[in-house]
Amino acid sequence: MTNSTGTAYGLGAYLDGQPNGNDSSSEAYFEQQYNAFTKLMGVRPQYYDFYTDNGQGGAAGLAGSASWTAWSAAKTGDNYVGPGSGTIPVVGVPLSDASGQWGTVDNYYKQIISGSLDADYKGIVDAWAQEGYKTAQFRPGYEFDGTFMGWSPYSDGSAQTEADFVTAFQHVANLIHSEGNADGITAQVVWNPAAMNWTQGDVTQLYPGDQYVDIISLDEYSNIWTGDYTNWSQGGNAQIDPATWAADPVDREHFWQYMNASQYNPTPGLGSAGFSFQNFLDFAKQHNKPISLSETGAGTPSDGSLGPKDDPLFPQWLASTLQKAQAQGLKVTNVNIWSNDQSAYDFVNGERPQEAAAWAKYFGAGSGSGSSGGSGSGGSGSGGSGSGGSGSGGSGSGGSGSGGSGSGGSGSGGSGSGGSVVTLGSGAHTLALKISEDAYQGDAQFTISVDGTQIGGTQTATASHASGQSQTFDVLGNFSAGPHTFTLKFLNDLYGGKPSLDRNLYLTGSTIDGKAVPGGTIVEYGNGPHTFNFQVAASTTPPPANTLTVNQPATLKAAVQAITGTETDPTQPVYLDWRTYGAPAKGDADWVKATVDSSGHFSASVNVDHAGTASTMYAYAGTGAVQAMWTATPS
Repeated sequence: MTNSTGTAYGLGAYLDGQPNGNDSSSEAYFEQQYNAFTKLMGVRPQYYDFYTDNGQGGAAGLAGSASWTAWSAAKTGDNYVGPGSGTIPVVGVPLSDASGQWGTVDNYYKQIISGSLDADYKGIVDAWAQEGYKTAQFRPGYEFDGTFMGWSPYSDGSAQTEADFVTAFQHVANLIHSEGNADGITAQVVWNPAAMNWTQGDVTQLYPGDQYVDIISLDEYSNIWTGDYTNWSQGGNAQIDPATWAADPVDREHFWQYMNASQYNPTPGLGSAGFSFQNFLDFAKQHNKPISLSETGAGTPSDGSLGPKDDPLFPQWLASTLQKAQAQGLKVTNVNIWSNDQSAYDFVNGERPQEAAAWAKYFGAGSGSGSSGGSGSGGSGSGGSGSGGSGSGGSGSGGSGSGGSGSGGSGSGGSGSGGSVVTLGSGAHTLALKISEDAYQGDAQFTISVDGTQIGGTQTATASHASGQSQTFDVLGNFSAGPHTFTLKFLNDLYGGKPSLDRNLYLTGSTIDGKAVPGGTIVEYGNGPHTFNFQVAASTTPPPANTLTVNQPATLKAAVQAITGTETDPTQPVYLDWRTYGAPAKGDADWVKATVDSSGHFSASVNVDHAGTASTMYAYAGTGAVQAMWTATPS
């Protein structure tokens, strides 16, 4: 195995089991977990999370805790996380202890600011330098915007406490930098909030200043912790059931990007309460700092309102979002993936196979470099505008040679429809889906289902997304008025190691009978289904009137007799009544309900009484009016 030079970003980890120089069984378990992670990802992690314990005698015990942790890590050797392995420690640094935490945390900040704890914090840096590590990241007061941390300045609600947090951070950052220089190592300071759906204040006001910070980081997991369940996939105009919301990929992706969103503020900017992934990216751009994810992970103990237990979508979303951030000029140093809690985040031993495959695909070996491309498949494109793809003269998609050579052949063509309209099924309603693709060694293939039933066979995309094309797939059906679903299932994802070598499927728009389907767009980066909701409006054209015919028997006897007939709308129930005196009303007790078959033929056993007296057969269907069908005299 190589180290993580072939990955899209510096690969980091935190596993279920940690180095332990004093316990051989604990050490063996760590090595087993590390080996499983390395085998899955195809590469060893270059970064690893470590933590300094503030419960070992308070601040006075910080250096001792760091020394034991660094010694245990170094003892694992070059094959694991020792200094010779090239591993960069990512070290959590507490900013509180029992003398000042939560409601009294400002007492601790003041100790830091006074300089009385300088030796303790310098000792953390010394511990890693003395074990031979040449580069380390230090995270003072990590996840400080969450009041679940004892060092959060939001714990006591005081503006002075928030100001003292910033000053204390500045002081510790100076200690880390100066002690790193003295020890001859690169000691990087990481400003590291957690993604939060709500905070007491503006998180950006807790930033200490660019001169104190080397990396801006975020901790974000797939778990859904929110009280806002806006139906983002259906227009973002209502609250829905939490479990239904969490099962919808569009809703989850919006939450991951804008964790602090609400129905009335769908994309909160900097300065809003909470701190989202988008806020994180925007803030790093403002300050021209590299970014990292010091902690990230996917999965929950079980399917439900926190999201799916085995969730491949989160790694896919994260990779795509980071790729876009890189394209906008942000540098991503490392992504530290957690497989550390058997009930929530473990995936390296088969606990969450879909998630594991996604982490390996997007963050493992080959995710940052091209792979050998084949000759590909797919016909040659024609230049100019129109359908059939882009390019002129070249053949195949993906091309030949190392890494592939593009899609649809060489040359350039105009944008167009990407192919003629494909019609599937039959009926009065039209669900129109606009589809495009990133072709790589062949075209994207997919299926379409409505209300759980697949319509047609396997479909093939031909329109180039990069060229601005789309192809329309019209799905026809007789859909009843009310809610329905359609499912787009990507079948043949392929990834060659970087965005230009990636087969993807795009749904760029969808309509039902010409009206846009809210949230009816998606990018499919990996195989699997995505389901969307749509609504069929009640018809404004009244249905044709139901024509009811009741047959008069050739011989009418005063007895219980089978009366037959037909109606033009077999969905409507039919009722019969034989009356000698007066006309019946709906709701009378003597109506007889007929049996109607699918063709509209019906039959009922009716008591024809009053021999020798002229009487009338009445009938009605569904909500229709009572009708006098014929009058006769039974014998």
